[in-house]
Amino acid sequence: MDGDSGELSGRVQARLEQLGERMAELRERIRELTSQPVRHGSTAEQAERAQEHAAEALARAREARQHASAAYEHSAAAHDAAAAQHELLAGGELSDAAEHRRRAREHRDMSSADRALSGTEGV
Repeated sequence: MDGDSGELSGRVQARLEQLGERMAELRERIRELTSQPVRHGSTAEQAERAQEHAAEALARAREARQHASAAYEHSAAAHDAAAAQHELLAGGELSDAAEHRRRAREHRDMSSADRALSGTEGV
């Protein structure tokens, strides 16, 4: 058993030396990492710029919504004019009155839908 215990103690000793070396390497790496400036997270300047960009994006989104709303209003007005024209044509003697009234209803429905999308329905 003396041979076995000597061999075991030699392996244990070698492993302890390896662990000691690894601990020394890790200590050195910790020193390297802690001596460098932190490179994660945002600086105050970056945070301020991000906030400015967010405010600009919000303003542009509002502006785009206003443009879209105006376009829907313009479309609704065009449908109203088309509906009025079809109602006028429905009263003529040489036209298909039912078809013109049907088309006038379609244009009124489309006008209503456009106003709903513009946010001005009922205004």
